[in-house]
Amino acid sequence: MERQHRWLVGVLAGVAFGGGVSALGAGVAFAASVAFVWCVGVALALRLNRYASDAGTFAVARWSGLASLVMLVPAMFGLLELPVSADLRLALGLLVVGTGFAGTQVGVATMVEREKEREEGSVSGGMTDATSASASDGAGNGD
Repeated sequence: MERQHRWLVGVLAGVAFGGGVSALGAGVAFAASVAFVWCVGVALALRLNRYASDAGTFAVARWSGLASLVMLVPAMFGLLELPVSADLRLALGLLVVGTGFAGTQVGVATMVEREKEREEGSVSGGMTDATSASASDGAGNGD
């Protein structure tokens, strides 16, 4: 998908989610925040779909699963006991999940760009490959 189309779809998703929470009674700043995170998340997901379409081994797939849990558990269970209306709870859930989704996509984009730089040999200093990174965080040791 071309760059303009990805961002157009992202903006449309942002408008839909932002408009939806606005219709639920959320304020302008809240609705704009929801629109922003969903716009960025969807546009980046469309850009990065070739990296996420194959989870690969369990060692890789477990991180995708954890990212999903980190987004969904607070949105589904953490908001249940808040003394707010169901509409506001839904709007908060969309903000939580959208923020987690966009954050995950930004993290994937960061690692993709880092890998591109490493392949081009333009990373100087610090850790320059996934092996060094996984060894430093313990991921290479069967965590």
